[in-house]
Amino acid sequence: MRIRKLLMPTVALSAALMLAPASHAAVLVGHDLSGLFAGLPGNGGTALFWTFQGNWNKAIGVEIAPGDGYSFESLTAVLQLDAGPGAVGSEQVWARIHADQSGHPGALWATLDTAQVTAATYAFTPITFTAPLPVTLLGGQRYWFVLGDNTLDSGPDLRWAVTESRAAPANGAASLLGYRLSTDGGTNWSSSSSFNAVSILANPVPEPQAVILLLAGLGIVLSVARRRRHGS
Repeated sequence: MRIRKLLMPTVALSAALMLAPASHAAVLVGHDLSGLFAGLPGNGGTALFWTFQGNWNKAIGVEIAPGDGYSFESLTAVLQLDAGPGAVGSEQVWARIHADQSGHPGALWATLDTAQVTAATYAFTPITFTAPLPVTLLGGQRYWFVLGDNTLDSGPDLRWAVTESRAAPANGAASLLGYRLSTDGGTNWSSSSSFNAVSILANPVPEPQAVILLLAGLGIVLSVARRRRHGS
């Protein structure tokens, strides 16, 4: 019983330290997505469509600050299915993370969950994409977050809302590389001056020194508890 009482505060502290990063995700780059987007200049937005005539994808590039890196949490983009009020139907959107290759999206780094955008709301709506498996964004590396239409048809276009400003980096976690557009499914990319509404969140990877200190402290407590048990 005495050992349990001695260990309980330490175990609680350990759990809190290990879980803390997940509750304080950093905004790598992003806009304030709480406003209305339909009235911003340029909307209709950037078209994302997949037909036999073309496959339009859009990407935003991020350079992670040097250090231990981040664990990706989510990407939120403001999207619309341009089908007109009262229309029915939906389109599936995919999102992926690519490594950088000469300033453009290169090798696939991670595939995110797909999302369904329906014509029922018609208005631009924040849509959040997460990863089915853990994804680490390495410090000092460049990544591209890419969106595209996952439905091959000639129906209404998906549109990614355009804002008046570039996505702003936050707290030195990352810097913005820019925007890229592909009209052939990602084979070729060109620079884009359309600033699409987005927010990318990630959790700081715990520093190795912090983990070592945490384990060392736990070891000391266990050692003291063992000595007291044998001395009683």
